[in-house]
Amino acid sequence: NTNDLKNETLADAKHVLPASYISVDTELPPINKQVKCFMDNGTETVGYRYDNPNRSGWMTMYGGGLYANQIWSGIRVIGWQ
Repeated sequence: NTNDLKNETLADAKHVLPASYISVDTELPPINKQVKCFMDNGTETVGYRYDNPNRSGWMTMYGGGLYANQIWSGIRVIGWQ
């Protein structure tokens, strides 16, 4: 399907990681270890991966030094270092 291919190409173009970052598709950092994060909107910040009985994912730092859950912000971590 041409549409699928077009969407895939757009997604790939959007998710270009700087060379120094490890893709979350390749490897994940240890739980709760703070790392530099690269997000799918092109933003670099710091954050950590968490896992608990109710949900798991990433917490990343936003303005004012607050951490925000990726599920709520809608921005995904795609790489870390």
